[in-house]
Amino acid sequence: MSPHDAEALLDCLPYAAMLFDFDARLRAMNEDAARLLGRPTAELIGRRLPACFPGNPEIVELDRAFLAEAADAQFARVVTTTVGEPATEVTLTLRTFGSQGTVLGLVTLREIEGDAATVRRLEEAVDRMRRVNAARHDINNLLMGLLGHVELLAESGELASSSAERLRLIREQAERIRVAVDALRTLSSRLGGS
Repeated sequence: MSPHDAEALLDCLPYAAMLFDFDARLRAMNEDAARLLGRPTAELIGRRLPACFPGNPEIVELDRAFLAEAADAQFARVVTTTVGEPATEVTLTLRTFGSQGTVLGLVTLREIEGDAATVRRLEEAVDRMRRVNAARHDINNLLMGLLGHVELLAESGELASSSAERLRLIREQAERIRVAVDALRTLSSRLGGS
């Protein structure tokens, strides 16, 4: 099969795909794969798998596995990994074909940026909510200590009337803070916090 025929075959597929030959060199890729990789086909033809996904240790391991298993006359293997930003799922399928044991690798690519970005945003939101909950908990503990001391002073009866009035104002302000902390707890529980 000529590189042109292989490329025409890949162009018929409804997804981004790349075809590697027995020595893990790119033989053909369709336009969708070139778009996801952000590099022109001509730049990558003849290159090994790691050159198509530079700087990715998982792809280097896939390349090693490809070369190691290519020596076996009868095998089939499917490996999936995620690379890049935006995230792209890479599935490498290795298979022997024909009586000669010709090995071909078909790499399919699927953009998962939307899914990955959504997960990342949700994880960041959960992390922010945990920090808010931790702060709320600390404020509530300090506030309960303060209110406890205010109540003890108020009940002791040893304060002058001006001091008792100031103590009453402190208690009112502390109660307002407690209400705000309770509102944070309610908001946090509605948003899935603890």
